[in-house]
This record gives sequence, C-alpha cells and structure tokens, in this order.
Amino acid sequence: MKRYALPAIALSLVALYIVSLLTEETTERRVFLQPDASVVELEIKNGDEVYGFKKEGGLWKMSRPVRWKANGRLIEELIGRLKETVLENPITDKEERYNDYGVGAEADYIKAVTAGGGVFTLYKGRRGPKYSLVYVRSKDDAFVYLVKSRFADSLPRGRDDFRDKTVVSLPQDEIREVRWESGEKSFALTRKDDGWYAGERKLSTEEVSAYLARISTITAIGFPEDDRLPEDAEPAGRLYIDAGKEITLDLYKKGGEYFFVRDGVPYRIAVSLKNNIFKEIKEG
Repeated sequence: MKRYALPAIALSLVALYIVSLLTEETTERRVFLQPDASVVELEIKNGDEVYGFKKEGGLWKMSRPVRWKANGRLIEELIGRLKETVLENPITDKEERYNDYGVGAEADYIKAVTAGGGVFTLYKGRRGPKYSLVYVRSKDDAFVYLVKSRFADSLPRGRDDFRDKTVVSLPQDEIREVRWESGEKSFALTRKDDGWYAGERKLSTEEVSAYLARISTITAIGFPEDDRLPEDAEPAGRLYIDAGKEITLDLYKKGGEYFFVRDGVPYRIAVSLKNNIFKEIKEG
C-alpha cells in the first residue's frame, strides 16, 4: 500500500494546481479605471456631502454643493490615483457582509463618467488593518477588495476643498502699476522704461520681483460661511493692480481674519499674505 502513497499525493497536488487555475479569475488583478480612460464627470459622496464635477471646454467646474470653478489639479490628481487603484486581495463576495466592511448601498462612493459614456462606481468602505489600506467594492463586481488608500486620501472633505481659490492670476511681466492703501498708510509702484519706482525713488529689481511674485498670484485659504462677507466686517484697505486692465481688491477684517473682495465675491486670506502685500518696499 505504501508504494502507492507517493503517486497518490502527486496526483492530488496536480489536481489542486488545476483547480487553482480554473478559479484564478476570482482573484484577477485589474484596475478600477483604465489608464487611457478620459474622465469628464465625477460624483463623490464623502460623509454627509455629495460633490459634483464636470469637465467643460477643458476646464473642471463644480456643480454641487456650490456652483464654482473647480481646482483642476486636485481633480486630475484624484483621477490619476483612481487609475492606480488595483482591485486585488478579494475578501468576500457575500452581500450580507458588505456592511461589515462599510461598502453597502449607503456607503461613500466615487462615480466616474468617461467621454465614451462609461460609468464606473467604486464604494469606499472602512480603513483596513493598516491606515494605508481601505476596503472597496466596484459596482460591477460582487467582491469586496482591500486596496491601497491613495485615492481615498485625495477625496474632498469639505465643500471648499476642491473649489478654485485663485483671487488673482496674472503674468508678472504684464503688471504696470501696483497701489495699496490701508488706514493712513499708502504705497505705489510704477513701472517705467528703466525699471520700477516708488515715487521718484528707483527700486532694486530683486526686491520688486519678490513682491510682484506675491501680487501676480494671490490664492485664498477659503471662503466665508455661505459665501458672504461676515457681518460687521470692517474695511481695512484696498489694493489696485494695473495689468492692462485695473483689478481692485477691497480688504476687510473681522477679528483676526482678513478677506479680499473681488467683483463682489469674498475670499478668506491668510494673515501672512495680507502682511506681505500691504508692505512698503524700502530698499533702493
């Protein structure tokens, strides 16, 4: 009997190998979005908020919870991470266990629509055994997977996260004049043929270049509640930029916060930004 034991074991191992090949499709390594997918629309449920984004004319726009220009860089970064999300490490395909992993019908999700009309939905569940992992389920796949959480780390967590916060964006070499006033103080820079001047005093190129870099690109840190200037906010100054057309930014203050208002829209700005803009250049 013993002389038949080894052949029997060998046959069993071969049988197990064949079975594993036949069932390999259940653990097939595949990505959620193909690398060449052209995403033109995103809908994201994260927590109590649903965010909507649509690409129009090559630019990303936010449709909900507020209508606004979106931060295209952050959206493209998220799409890139979704394309890197590999559906591997299957956990279970039992529907009754979906809620255990946080990927049931009421779970947070990302829905991506491609230019060809394809719709791809990924349910995001609980974090895995390590924070760098997260449980997910694709709408067209019964399995729950444990994947790297890079895409989950890129999701908006507040209604202002993916909003474009650009207040001013100008080519630096188009700026011809900058003026500001704040309280009893005022300052003006004027560009002449031979350089920049403060009144009759010619300024150093190095000092002016650093200042213009801050003026040419002004980015807010957020928006006031309900996109309205806070009640009792007090006027604190005004900034003028002449770059072919004049841009006017009114400065307001409430408590320790500062706001720029451009074309009737209030932006919340950092105190350090305010200090660096309303600053005299004293070096000549």
